[in-house]
Amino acid sequence: AKEEYEKEESKKEQRRLRGEDTWMLNDVCERLSQIEQRKK
Repeated sequence: AKEEYEKEESKKEQRRLRGEDTWMLNDVCERLSQIEQRKK
């Protein structure tokens, strides 16, 4: 799961560098926090 997460993180980072994912950043953050809460 950690590898998967880091892959997603690097993809997000690349998108951010191109300025593409500001519009979906909130959505991604919400989904990530939901996943984190589910793990506990």
